[in-house]
Amino acid sequence: MRDNLLKSMAKLALDKPKLILVVAVFLSLVSILCAALFLKMNANTDELISADRQYMRDYRAFLDEFGDLEPIICVVAPKDGVPKSVTEKCVSELAHMISQSDGIKSTNYLISSDDQRVLSFLAMSDEELQGMSWAASAISLLRHDVGAKEILRFATKELERVPRTILPSRQIER
Repeated sequence: MRDNLLKSMAKLALDKPKLILVVAVFLSLVSILCAALFLKMNANTDELISADRQYMRDYRAFLDEFGDLEPIICVVAPKDGVPKSVTEKCVSELAHMISQSDGIKSTNYLISSDDQRVLSFLAMSDEELQGMSWAASAISLLRHDVGAKEILRFATKELERVPRTILPSRQIER
């Protein structure tokens, strides 16, 4: 049966190619018309999961309470020869224009060194933060005018405090 169907379709395509082209063009035009009338552009990835799922109900409740947390990041790099002040003015105007858009709750267009310092700690793992806390006392020691002998004595004392699970298994020679 399948072979007979395929043979008759092939015979039709070979015997009446103009009819096949007319039908194909007609169906293409119908598709274009339907797409123009009914297809909606939606780039929201939240729409990919059914609203009936418990996860999405909880997520939408979260969004209603706290708003959308997904940032839009624009990076502006100055062109060669353009003064920094011109670039900064453009960034400021761009940020103002974006902040006037519906649905934009906040716009940040400058990250100060203090902001960078805070953000770097937020991006660190627990192990990295622990290492920073151990290094803090050593950094303060380096601010003072002390010799190498004092620094080595301090480092040895600090290494004795570090839990053995973090250090390599080999012994530290004195």
